[in-house]
Amino acid sequence: MTAAGSPNARSQAWKTMMDQLGTINFDAHTTSKTGGSGGTTTNKGYYELDETPGNWTLIYTQDVAVPYAGNGIRIYVKREDIENLNGGNGSKLIFWILLDDPTGTPSDPVQGTFQSNVDVYSAASSIVLYDPDKTTISVASPNLFNVTLLDGGSGPTYWEYTKTITGTVYNYDILQDAQVLGYPGNVPIYFTLINNGTLLSSDIGYYALSCGQLPAGGFVTVINNSYIVGKGGAGGTGAPSGVCGCIAGDPGGLGGPAMGVYTGSNVKLLNYGVIGGGGGGGGGGGAECGYIWNSAAGGGGGGAGYGEAGQVNNCGVTAGRVGQPGGVGLLVTGGAGGAPGNIYTAYGGSGGDLGNYGAPGQSVSASGGAGAAPGKAIQGVGLLLNGSYLGDLRGSSI
Repeated sequence: MTAAGSPNARSQAWKTMMDQLGTINFDAHTTSKTGGSGGTTTNKGYYELDETPGNWTLIYTQDVAVPYAGNGIRIYVKREDIENLNGGNGSKLIFWILLDDPTGTPSDPVQGTFQSNVDVYSAASSIVLYDPDKTTISVASPNLFNVTLLDGGSGPTYWEYTKTITGTVYNYDILQDAQVLGYPGNVPIYFTLINNGTLLSSDIGYYALSCGQLPAGGFVTVINNSYIVGKGGAGGTGAPSGVCGCIAGDPGGLGGPAMGVYTGSNVKLLNYGVIGGGGGGGGGGGAECGYIWNSAAGGGGGGAGYGEAGQVNNCGVTAGRVGQPGGVGLLVTGGAGGAPGNIYTAYGGSGGDLGNYGAPGQSVSASGGAGAAPGKAIQGVGLLLNGSYLGDLRGSSI
């Protein structure tokens, strides 16, 4: 620390402490100090951090000398990821250097300039594991953010929030929720979303999870421990009896996308659950055109992601020969195709499972409706940051 001008006693006391700080080393299992004097380190390193993502762990303290006892430096670390599969403590660490001066007053300020240097050591850029497959692990360069200015201002230069979702939530938009939670909009956002519930889309025009277009400098971590599922496509309508026209069954409806990532959003995804596009809707069964049977075809099943059941056009149908609607799609499986009014008439196609096409409706005389395509698992997957873990994606991504 360099004291400004002719420093007052408080500034000089802080300068003396800074000069004694030395180098703080944060390692795998310990925190140590090189050079300087005084201060207290802990026996906690990367593997000993608090097990709950977002909780701070104190690794170092150093106090200002009398008469300013109680003032000093506190260094904390927290991890933003859940435990990695290899037993590590996550891949995103945040260091908080707290310059604590609760006894200061506007008439007795600390004056000066504080400079900190950060050196990061990692493994080589790639490592070959000596196993039969010769698997290569790539080590991404860490992202470093200087998030707090030492300018005596009234608050942080970023906005940080950790949101945990339980239960079922529809059309979740990170930026919109951040604004509801108090995000001012004029500073970078550091948002961690932990999904322990089910994120769904209410319509194919919405993402189950939208990462929004964030202001420059923001950073979002999405930790999915459960389901992020697009809306399933609706089943097609089963065709009526031939007396109302020899017509084809209606096609199934398209499935919707699960997750959207926008340019410049700086999103890191850790998917330990399932992310899937809504299943395509099944096609409705085609009409029988012999006129003698007067029975309707079955409706198509709804796609996974709670796609709506395909209905039936029972025009001209003899009593007791009505076709049956398809089944409603469930979370990860499509609904069954509906049964026809008799054995000479067409079944509806089943809805697609998560990330899969719906089946076409059967044909007897007229054609069954086509099965529809599923939604994308992730739109903008190529925009995710290095270090993302895609995990179980059901459906294509672009």
